[in-house]
Amino acid sequence: MIGRPCSFFSNRLVLTDQSFVVDPEKLDKITVSHTFRGRDLRLAVLDRADLRKADFTGAQLQGAVLSEAQLQGATLSEAQLQGARLERAQLQGARLDRAQLQGAMLYQAQLQGARLDRAQLQGATLSEAQLQGAQLYEAKLVGAFLDGAQLQGASLYDAQLQGARLERAQLQGAWLANVPVWRAFGTPNLYLANFPNIDAHPILWKGEAFASWRDAIANSVPAGTLRDEMIERLAVLDPTEKKEPKELLDQHYWDSSSQQGEEVRRKRAMFLADLACLGDSAPYVARGLLRNLDVARLLRDSGRKNPELLDAGGLKLFADRLLKGKSDPTTCPGVRDLTDTDWADLSKLGS
Repeated sequence: MIGRPCSFFSNRLVLTDQSFVVDPEKLDKITVSHTFRGRDLRLAVLDRADLRKADFTGAQLQGAVLSEAQLQGATLSEAQLQGARLERAQLQGARLDRAQLQGAMLYQAQLQGARLDRAQLQGATLSEAQLQGAQLYEAKLVGAFLDGAQLQGASLYDAQLQGARLERAQLQGAWLANVPVWRAFGTPNLYLANFPNIDAHPILWKGEAFASWRDAIANSVPAGTLRDEMIERLAVLDPTEKKEPKELLDQHYWDSSSQQGEEVRRKRAMFLADLACLGDSAPYVARGLLRNLDVARLLRDSGRKNPELLDAGGLKLFADRLLKGKSDPTTCPGVRDLTDTDWADLSKLGS
């Protein structure tokens, strides 16, 4: 693959292996390295481009190719990324809240500590993606492929997982409160996960509602193979389809897998602290977990009835473990490069 169109009449922007970071030495001191806000970059080819801390807010990126691009700390809020190719892209700590990612290819993407609140991920491929400590509040993952996805410590509060494929999905210590999972299937690892009010009951479609819903999502993806795959993935929720998927995760499965109690909460706190302290993705996982736990605490304080991810004792255990890394980084390499604001938030979390 040469990384550029072959036709003389192509109107695709091709900038493979390019750097948009003017001064890499000053990257830690700036908020935005380059702005593409609102730009029309449909079908652009940006393979392996250095786009760290770039701002793509509201940009048109339908069908774009950003495989292996460096997008750490980038902002893609509300960006149009339907059918985009982001395989193995570096998106640690990136902001993708409300991004339109229907049918997008995020195979093996690095999304540790990323924000995907309210992201539209219907029919997306997140197989083997690294999502430790990611925030997926109200994310729509209907019909998404999450085979082997690493979702340890991720927050999926109010997310939608109907028809999602969870084969070997690693959800240890994750939070899945109020999540509908009708016809989700696979063999997920739910060790120490917390999933109160999970709902495996069917969607009650009326008339042609399913077909209209499916077509509206599928037609948002550029015509071609990805749109065809999208239609096939959403077919699992067709109310006229009587055959259930293999390895169906029904209500009994979720109810019987639930783990509660003081000892479970203590183990969960220790697991999340160990996860935060791993040095491989510092500081993105630690920062993402800190944010997820803080949001859970705020929801509790606002009167939400759902069991929280950690109780007060667990929050203190988690915070104390990470705070030790401030004076002695060898005890918790994952807190490397946390900011003063992060440390203040951590101290507040454990108080």
